[in-house]
Amino acid sequence: MRTDDDPEPTPDAIVEQQLDTREPFAVWRHREPIYELYVRHFSERGDFEGVRAKLPELKALGIGIVWLLPIHEIGSLDHIDAPHGNPYAVKAYERLNSEYGSEDDFRALVRDAHALGMSVIVDWVPNHTAWDNHLIVEHPEWYVQHDGAIQPVGGDFGWIAQLDWSNHELRDYMTAVMVDWVRRFDFDGFRIDFAHHMPVDYFVELRAALEAVKPVFLLAEAGEPRFHDAFDMVYDWSVYPVLGDVAHGRSVTAIDDALYHQQLLPYAARPDALVMRMTYNHDDNGKFTLAARYRDGIRAFAVLASMLPGKPLVFDGQEAGMRVFDGTAVQDSINLGHDPQITIDWSDPDGFRPFYTKLLQLFRANRALHQPSMADFRKLDTRPSDHPYAFVRRSGDHAVVVVVNLSEHAVDVVLEPQPTAGAIDGTYVELFTEQETALYAGQTLALQPWDYRVYVQGPRASN
Repeated sequence: MRTDDDPEPTPDAIVEQQLDTREPFAVWRHREPIYELYVRHFSERGDFEGVRAKLPELKALGIGIVWLLPIHEIGSLDHIDAPHGNPYAVKAYERLNSEYGSEDDFRALVRDAHALGMSVIVDWVPNHTAWDNHLIVEHPEWYVQHDGAIQPVGGDFGWIAQLDWSNHELRDYMTAVMVDWVRRFDFDGFRIDFAHHMPVDYFVELRAALEAVKPVFLLAEAGEPRFHDAFDMVYDWSVYPVLGDVAHGRSVTAIDDALYHQQLLPYAARPDALVMRMTYNHDDNGKFTLAARYRDGIRAFAVLASMLPGKPLVFDGQEAGMRVFDGTAVQDSINLGHDPQITIDWSDPDGFRPFYTKLLQLFRANRALHQPSMADFRKLDTRPSDHPYAFVRRSGDHAVVVVVNLSEHAVDVVLEPQPTAGAIDGTYVELFTEQETALYAGQTLALQPWDYRVYVQGPRASN
C-alpha cells in the first residue's frame, strides 16, 4: 500500500512485481509449508548466493515459505561461540552480516524466491542485543537496569543484554528499522525470537506499521493463542513436546489431551490462526537426535506432524536425514552450531527427500490439509487404542485419512469411527504406495512397527 509520500516505484521494482508468481497472501499464508535454514550451513558457499542457487530444490520439495535464521551482523563474539559468534546476539539491527553477502545479494535471493512462487521471512531478534550493540552506548536507557547496570537476559543467556519493552522510544526505533527492512528488501515477514517474553500490544502496533507497506507473515516464538492478536502463526508447544514421550511408550491419549484442550478448543474462536507443526527445529538441534527422540519412528511422527491442523516445518537438512559432518565424521542430527566447518551431509542415503516431498506436496495440493481453522479435524477411534493414532480431515471432495502405528510392535488396527467423525467409507489412493484402496468402518489394517498410511481423496501433488 503506497501513500502520497512514498517514492514512485523504480523500473526494477516494477519488473520484480511482474516476476512475482505467488498466490495472494490470504492463500499462501495457509497453503505453504515452511523451511528454516542457517545461511551459513545450507549451502557449500554459506552465503545468500548459495541459498539462492538451491531455491529450486526447496520448491521441488514442496516448500513455499523460506525462513532465514538471523542474518544481522553478529556481536558478543567474546561471550559465546567464539570466534564465529551466535546469530541471536545482534550487533546492529541496521546491518546485514557481511559474511553472507551484500544487500544486493539478499535482494536477489528474495526476488528469485518470488519468481519461483515462494515467500521469504527473516528471523528478527528484538528482545535483546549483543553486548557490543551500538544501542548499549547510545541508548542505555532502552535496557533493563539494576543499580545502574544493564541486565542480561535471565537463565543461560548472559551473553545477551535485555531491552526494556516498556520504553516507547525503543518501540518506535525497532518498528522503524523493521519497516525500513521490508521496504528495502521486499521480503514477506518475520519470525520473532523470544516473542513470549515481550508484550503482545507492541506486536499489534508493529503489524499495523508493517502492513502499511505490504501484507506480512508473522511467526511468534510463543505458544499461547493470545499472540494471534498480532501473529499469523505460533509454535506448537502443546502436542510437539509429548511426541517423544509417545515414542517411548506413553499412550497416544497424551496427544489427544494436548491437541483437544490446548488447541482445538481455544482455537475454535480463532479460525484463521495457525500452529507450526514439527518434529525438530533449530532450538532442539544439539539437545537431542531424531533417533534418540523418536526411535525408529522418525517418519511416523513426521507424518503425524505434517497432517495435523496447522503448518508443517522442515529444519535445515532434515529432508536429507539430518546428517551432519563434524569435521571428522558424519553423525546423525548433531548440533550444527555456528562453525562454518560443520556442514550438512546432503547425500540422503535413507531416502528422506522423496518421503518429505510426498508429504509437503500433498499438504500444498489437498485443501483438506491447508484449509483455515482446525474445525475439520476428526479423530478416528481404533482398536487397540493405546498406540495407533488415526484421524480424518475433509474439505468438500478433498479428504485425507491418516493411520499411524506409534510403537515398536506390529499391530492389527481396527478402524471404529464414531458418528461424530462422519463416514470414511470410500475409495482412496494411499500416498506412499500410490495404490487405490477401499476404506470402511470396521476395517482392519495390518501395520508394522512405526508404520503409517495416508489415504487421499483429491489431489496428491501440486503444480
